[in-house]
Amino acid sequence: TLASALAWALLDQDDPERIGRLKIIDADMGCEILRVCYAIAAGGASAPFLDDRENEGATIIGVCLRAVLLDERDPWKVPQICRDGIHLLTCAPRTYYVWLVENGSPARLHNILEPLLVFYLVEEDPDHQEPDRQIVPCLECVRK
Repeated sequence: TLASALAWALLDQDDPERIGRLKIIDADMGCEILRVCYAIAAGGASAPFLDDRENEGATIIGVCLRAVLLDERDPWKVPQICRDGIHLLTCAPRTYYVWLVENGSPARLHNILEPLLVFYLVEEDPDHQEPDRQIVPCLECVRK
């Protein structure tokens, strides 16, 4: 149910050429679902819906994460949906990272990390002064 709702909120399902690409229908709902998935995964109990390779929900969540990470946007903007996706990615099993690497996401993680670091270290932007919530998760994902 979570995966289907996330796909509805974030993925283009109308245009056959864009299936699996980001088309945000409801950003707030997408952010909240990613946060719920993160809470389940980080809650100590293993998140079987993320670990099960045969589970269609795990695949859908992975497609949504890839769409969030690879979305085309202003290079100096990191929307909340990206930050929430990165938080979920910190709890993802190794298979997610392998799949994301095979599908071109590492460069996008670097593109997300750069503005976070610049706004925190150089600009000292007050909206970006939570390195433990913004920079550290992204660094952890790049490291993995």
